[in-house]
Amino acid sequence: MNTDSQAFPVSKIVVYPGLALEVKRESKLLGQRVARGDRVAITELSRRGLKHLAFVAIVTSPLFSSMLTLTYGEQFPAELKVVKRQLTLALTWIRRKYGPFDYLWFAEFQQRGAIHVHIMLSILPPHGPADDLVDWSRFWANTTVRRHNWQYSRLVDHKLFHVKQSVQDFNRHRAVWQVLNSQEGARRYVAKYAKKAKQKKVPWFIRDVGRFWGTSRGIKDKVEKHEIDLNEDELRQYLYNNGAKPSEWDWLPKYVWL
Repeated sequence: MNTDSQAFPVSKIVVYPGLALEVKRESKLLGQRVARGDRVAITELSRRGLKHLAFVAIVTSPLFSSMLTLTYGEQFPAELKVVKRQLTLALTWIRRKYGPFDYLWFAEFQQRGAIHVHIMLSILPPHGPADDLVDWSRFWANTTVRRHNWQYSRLVDHKLFHVKQSVQDFNRHRAVWQVLNSQEGARRYVAKYAKKAKQKKVPWFIRDVGRFWGTSRGIKDKVEKHEIDLNEDELRQYLYNNGAKPSEWDWLPKYVWL
């Protein structure tokens, strides 16, 4: 057992759906504060952050029924704090219209530098005959294109478009807010997202990056789970019996998949 394991011994594990484990440790540094270093600005989605996102997505996937993509038109903000402010407005609008829900969101960058935000929701999209995403598309267009509704010409066919109208037309498409047909659908999408390294690279002109993902409050507490009290040797034997490779590692990670 290494020095870190002696200072922070394993005390229990929390077993979640999807055969995912969260390792809990206690501190033997009595009365001492653990230095965490100076907080620095987030400029990229780290490997650790990506693993945490994958873990949360796996254990909470039973909660989600649909996924909504926030897409910008020809105009898009160059500051993520603006995107997140508009994300908050979008979540508030959905809550007022459809009632309470849980969510998990994560951001990525398109090739042109615009930001995509994907939101997995615990409610179904408005695919009824009387509501064909018109209200949503109008809201998102008005939120993201406020000052100018200028015309632009597409180079391919030289057709004229209005910025706000094109955003509204695009966001009326059913693929923008789609049904997740199974729990595996949510897990597969996040796994696919995790592999697209280029879309996590922040363009040079983007400022105030901040967090790349987030969830509704207390979301992990809403899924079935159970705790098992054990020490590190017992945990390693548990992982070995389940064929998990971390059983042989010097340091057991916080999140483990069986």
